[in-house]
Amino acid sequence: MVSTINRKRRRWGIGIALGLTVLLVWWLSVFVPLEDQMSEISANIEKESLELHHLKKELKKISSAINAYKGKKGNFERFSHVFTGEKTLEETNATVQAGFQKFLENHHISLIAYKELPPGKWREYAVGRLEFQLSASIESLSEVLRFLETKRGATRIERIVISYRSPRNESLHVLLRMGTLFVNKPNWN
Repeated sequence: MVSTINRKRRRWGIGIALGLTVLLVWWLSVFVPLEDQMSEISANIEKESLELHHLKKELKKISSAINAYKGKKGNFERFSHVFTGEKTLEETNATVQAGFQKFLENHHISLIAYKELPPGKWREYAVGRLEFQLSASIESLSEVLRFLETKRGATRIERIVISYRSPRNESLHVLLRMGTLFVNKPNWN
């Protein structure tokens, strides 16, 4: 009986020792290398998540820059009639003056004097100033104002002074100061 108990204990002892040995071999050959790999993967995940966060910030900056670009491009396209094609403010003033003088000639309105005034600024854009002295009837003055209202581009009346000359010829003396906005046309290519 003693030998059977010892035999059973021996078998149990060998079984437990064998199980512990298998567990130890598994621990050393499988678990420890996997644990190193897991910590390496964990470090890589943390590094990649930081990089992802950085890239998301960059994407946000770039997308806001793209939206700003699209907004400015849309504004410039919407106001494309402002761009006359001239390269300088002086060319823009000359074009406006020539067009206005042609209108005056076609409508038999007499131009007494013309002068170009020193340019000004509106925001960051240059504004040319032109001054015309006209002799016109009330009807022809209304034609001038209608022409300026319908004119494409960035031309505005900055000042208008109307003096009544004499009752016999019913002529008005008009001092008209116009401003011309000059904006360089951007190249969106």
